[in-house]
Amino acid sequence: KQANIQSFFSTFKRPRCTLKKSELTPCTPPSLLSTKSIETPPSIITPRESLVETPPTTENRDENWHSNIKGDKLKRTFKVKDQSSLQQLYLDLGQKNFGKQTICEICGMLFVHGLSEDDRQHKRVCQDFQKGVQFQAKNARIVEKTKNGDIVEIRPSDCYELRQKLKRVLKIVQNDLGFVNSLELANEKTGYLFVRGKRVVGMALAEVTSKAFVLESNMDRSNEARKAMVGIHQIWVHHKCRRMGIATQLVDSIRTKFIFGLVVPSQMLAFSSPTELGASFARKYIRENTDVENAKVLVYDCV
Repeated sequence: KQANIQSFFSTFKRPRCTLKKSELTPCTPPSLLSTKSIETPPSIITPRESLVETPPTTENRDENWHSNIKGDKLKRTFKVKDQSSLQQLYLDLGQKNFGKQTICEICGMLFVHGLSEDDRQHKRVCQDFQKGVQFQAKNARIVEKTKNGDIVEIRPSDCYELRQKLKRVLKIVQNDLGFVNSLELANEKTGYLFVRGKRVVGMALAEVTSKAFVLESNMDRSNEARKAMVGIHQIWVHHKCRRMGIATQLVDSIRTKFIFGLVVPSQMLAFSSPTELGASFARKYIRENTDVENAKVLVYDCV
C-alpha cells in the first residue's frame, strides 16, 4: 500500500528545469520608486478612515451640520454665527466722561463711566451710603423691637454672612465718621444694628472693659482711673434718621443684652474717643439714666 501511494504522488511531480545557466536571460527588477510597475493588491480589510463620514464641503452643507463619530458620544456642530445677535455696548459720541475714572463724592468708590459692571456696582454701593445697607432682620438675632425698627445683635461667633453684613455697615460708618480702623472689628467686637424698613440706619459696637477715665469739659481725659464694665467702641446713626432716639435705643440694648442676666449701670459705661456730638450725647444719656449726682462721662483706651 505504501508503494502504491508513493507511485501515485510521483506522477504529480513537476519536471525539473533543464535549462543551462548560459541560456538564462537577465531580468532587471522593477524600481522601488516606480509606482506604475507595481500593482497594489486590493485591501482585504476596509480602512478605519473610510468608515467615518466625510464632512460635506462648504458648497453643499447646511447651516447646521451634525456628524456622529463613535456613536452619539462625540458630536461636532458647525453653526454660522448670527450677525443680528451682536450688540453695540458703547457709543462714543465725544462725551467728556466716556471711559473716565471717577471717584464718587458720596460713597468714595472709583468707577469707570460706560462700563455696565462698574455702573451696577457703583449704584449698589451708593444706595448703601444714601439709604443704608439692605438687611433681612428675620434671619438674624433680634434682641429688641421698637416702633421705629428692630435691633439685631451680631456676635464674633456668628455666621460668616452676618459678619460680612456688619463689615459693609462698618465701611460706611468709618467713611462717615472719618475713622481709619480696620474692618476686622466685626470679628472682634459685638455689633448692634438698628434695622428700619429693611435698611441699617444705626450701629453700635460694644466690648468688655474694666478701666476708664473721666472726660473733662474741654474734651481732655483726666488721669483719674475708674471702674467700668462695658465699652462702646463706636456709635453711629444715618444722617436721615437722626433725632429719632435710635442712638439711645442702641445703648439701652447694650446695657440690657450685652451681659447675660445683668443690666449694666449707665455710670459703668465708657465711650471710646467720642466726637463733640458724641460727647454731648453721652453727657445727656448719663444725666437722664442715672441717679448718681454729678455723674461723669467715662472714656477708655480701645485696642
